[in-house]
Amino acid sequence: MWPRWIYSLLLRLYPAEFQVQFREEMLAVFGEAESRRRGCSLGSRMLFYAGEMLGIVAGAACEYAARRASKNAPEELPFPTDLHSAERYIAVMSQRVVQAIANHDFAGARRYDLQDRKARALVALLRG
Repeated sequence: MWPRWIYSLLLRLYPAEFQVQFREEMLAVFGEAESRRRGCSLGSRMLFYAGEMLGIVAGAACEYAARRASKNAPEELPFPTDLHSAERYIAVMSQRVVQAIANHDFAGARRYDLQDRKARALVALLRG
């Protein structure tokens, strides 16, 4: 069917590594969703196809933006060993969490949040 062919063609907009990892799964999910709409009206199916095609284009753009943001990610700071540097480290990691979320870099936000929690545990240990 032509919608599946177009969907498959649009998947090429994604980076090659993404395609290798997710292409077959995305095609399978699209096929399942498409089959559930076979009894629907033509207008309903056309809206579904339009939404899916636009979703592919938007998803590919987001994937490239996330990759660019991760390449421009701040350098890794050495993990602190004393109270003063741990407190500074927490401030930096908190800022990075906020910046990552603002840039829709949720993987980065989780990474910075984990580092923030580790540093807070160190501060509690050093103060205790």
